[in-house]
Amino acid sequence: MPSRNSFRNDNLKPSDLLLDPRNPRLFVDESDYLCDEDDDFAAPHLQRTLRQTLESKKEHKLDELILNIRSKGFQPFSDIYVYPYNGKFLVFEGNRRTAAIKYLIENEWDELDEEVKESLEEIPAKVVQYSNKQELVTIMDDILATTHLNPSLQWQPMQQAFSYYRKYMSFLEDKFKSYTAFQRDSSCMKKLAGYLGRQEKDVIPEIKVYLLYKQLRDGNYTVDGNMYSIIKETLGKPTLLKEYFEYDAKEWEATSTGLERFYRLCLSKDRPVHDPKQVGVLQKCAKAKRFDLLEMLYNGETNIGDVKQTINSFTNDSSFLANLEKIEKTFNQLSYVPNPNETELRTIHKILQHAKGLRKSIGDGFHRDEGLISKDEDNIVEIGGANFFYSSHDMSKILPGDEVITIRVENSPAVGFDVFVFDGEEQLYDAEGEPYSNPFVFKSPKDAKLSVYVTTTETKKTGFYKLTCEW
Repeated sequence: MPSRNSFRNDNLKPSDLLLDPRNPRLFVDESDYLCDEDDDFAAPHLQRTLRQTLESKKEHKLDELILNIRSKGFQPFSDIYVYPYNGKFLVFEGNRRTAAIKYLIENEWDELDEEVKESLEEIPAKVVQYSNKQELVTIMDDILATTHLNPSLQWQPMQQAFSYYRKYMSFLEDKFKSYTAFQRDSSCMKKLAGYLGRQEKDVIPEIKVYLLYKQLRDGNYTVDGNMYSIIKETLGKPTLLKEYFEYDAKEWEATSTGLERFYRLCLSKDRPVHDPKQVGVLQKCAKAKRFDLLEMLYNGETNIGDVKQTINSFTNDSSFLANLEKIEKTFNQLSYVPNPNETELRTIHKILQHAKGLRKSIGDGFHRDEGLISKDEDNIVEIGGANFFYSSHDMSKILPGDEVITIRVENSPAVGFDVFVFDGEEQLYDAEGEPYSNPFVFKSPKDAKLSVYVTTTETKKTGFYKLTCEW
């Protein structure tokens, strides 16, 4: 931290205060800055543009400051920090308060109370005293890095991530004695954490968020600081990052393909994922290796709700299978005793009851399948003059003769179906019943195989579903 000797207290006229067009608390990326480092910060058009930006963007909450100063006058509860600049003073901490003061003086001066006017004639400020530019930069960075501890307005998350990145890059440049592109360096990361008074495990995620944001920005994607939450949530899903977004955990960057997938799914205007919590659904798909669901979502052929329903059902089925395999393994290792005691008998009876339930679910009269109706132009059927997408299922089992068959589509109310029964390649029987009813009930001829055509009930809709056949 800078010492007290780094500043002198002064009372400055508002007309002598300049706003900072490169202040990191007001922007989330260097490309957002209003000018280059060597430009004249005092230029009227830059000062005007920055004031308009502060006044128009709600996140800066300038209207609240204006209202407070208008009613109570300027109250210097927290310091405004400045440094001499071309005969005036550039504000590097306190730009919002300065902008509010200038707004009231230029737009509402005649309507202000005398006490309020008096408080705005001169503004208390701390003026940086320094001997060279590097010392000035160090003092400014120290002040800006610690304002998150007791700020007049909390740093926006992406702005804070940006400030961490800037300071880390300055440590890299100091180490290598020249400008360098980003690279991971443990000593610089440790130095940054110590500088901020935080642990490395808390600092690293912020750097990673900004780097991915910057990669998107450099790739000409339309991004803004409000995307912080969903970027950070995604970075916490390692399987999704590696397997689908092609993110290199060592280099902290994604491939161009992975970047495009991430942007379209989570950040674009028409993104299917709007809530950071929904990223967990994508992670489930990646962990289950159901990349087909992610591709359907990416291509706009389904929605996040249907994907969630499908992957939850799939993972539940997988869990059920895993449990069955554990039971089978236990039985294979079991040593049977001829005369079980009373406690063992009770346990055996419970197991047999479970076995009866399992037996019912896998009887000869049961078939289960999962399907997806997609935008496949080869799978279109015309019904009543309109086109519908469809998918088909060929049941492997031979149906018993003269049995009542029930076919049911689950998990999606947007699909219906028609049923055709085949004997080899020849259509033997067109099931009688109400077209596209769910469930569909009919009586089967002897020794026939079943083909089921599932269609959407709305023209050219798509969706996932489960299909069961019982008799």
